[in-house]
Amino acid sequence: MTRTIAALIVCCWASAAAAGQARGADAVARVGDRTVTVDELRDVIIDQRRTGEMPKVVEALTPEGQRRILQQMIDTHLLAFGARDARLDRDPAVQRAIARAVDLVLADQLARREAAALDDRALRDYYDSHEAQFRIGERVHVRHIVVASEAEARQARDLLDAGGDFAALAAERNVDASRRASGDLGWVKRGVMVRAFEDAAFALTAGETSAIVKTSFGFHLLRAEAIDPGTLPPLDAVREQVRERALAERMAALKRLLAATHTVTVDETALKGAGR
Repeated sequence: MTRTIAALIVCCWASAAAAGQARGADAVARVGDRTVTVDELRDVIIDQRRTGEMPKVVEALTPEGQRRILQQMIDTHLLAFGARDARLDRDPAVQRAIARAVDLVLADQLARREAAALDDRALRDYYDSHEAQFRIGERVHVRHIVVASEAEARQARDLLDAGGDFAALAAERNVDASRRASGDLGWVKRGVMVRAFEDAAFALTAGETSAIVKTSFGFHLLRAEAIDPGTLPPLDAVREQVRERALAERMAALKRLLAATHTVTVDETALKGAGR
């Protein structure tokens, strides 16, 4: 609903800016000195089909439904005339709403353009370079040494580098219940441990020991006793997941780039006062 309203606001805004410029052959309807062009009607019909809401999709596919959509656009122009007659277009709140609607539509169109750039080759490249994200059943058999301070963790690391036995050090020094099992945590799947621990554990190869990892539980040294890579579904089975993650990364990178060229500042005092 919000996107539809925004689109109609922008449609009226754009029509006002281009009044009288549309050729007669392009106009499917006229409202005063405004026109509804074939392209404008087609845009709204396509947007309605994209909603995925079956009543709206069916309406956008039938001649009767398309006539109703056109009538809604005509009604919007009529109501916009009424708003201008009432000088609502000069109301600061209305001007802010129009500006927000324009930004919403522009942002949506940019996001669609970025999504369209993710063709089959781009999705394949992302999938191939991020296989670990899509594996099913991946797990690692982890043993850890966990101590209360970074200094203790560095000392344990030095002892390991000097040939110390990992399990023996864990049984001697661990500050959690795994001490009784010589630090053996068994098989760990993704999504179980805290993020820093998980990232370190799944970055290891079998027999490798991690650098010091800090979590809310202490300072850890992790050792991968064994790796079970699980199974990797074919791209077609996870295509939508690949698309979502690739687009999210693409949009995050684009926003970082834009923020670097369009400075963003936040007035914390004003923010606190805005909700009062």
